[in-house]
Amino acid sequence: PEPRLLLDDAATLHLRPDQRERLSALNTGWQREKADLARQLERAASAAGARMKTATPGPGASPALLAGSLSDYSALSERYDHERAAYWTQAVALLTPAQRGQADRLRPSAGRRK
Repeated sequence: PEPRLLLDDAATLHLRPDQRERLSALNTGWQREKADLARQLERAASAAGARMKTATPGPGASPALLAGSLSDYSALSERYDHERAAYWTQAVALLTPAQRGQADRLRPSAGRRK
């Protein structure tokens, strides 16, 4: 999940104004980071696709070249997941224990949102 989830349900969570402000700042930071990572992922995917197109098909194809083509994308994807989790952890840390319990029920894994 992302900090936006908590802001979207501010009324349900009974967020105080200071919590809303801090969550908003976290959300803004995550949105910038997310956009930057998305651009990097797109470039890495394009580069991997280009390298794979130039690889010799068939028995002479180099598995190392094909795997290497995806390594940058894979590393960026892991970084994206790590950063998203870090922002979520920071966001949840701003909540009271009661609000955390409510937030757990709002998470996408509960089938409410994606």
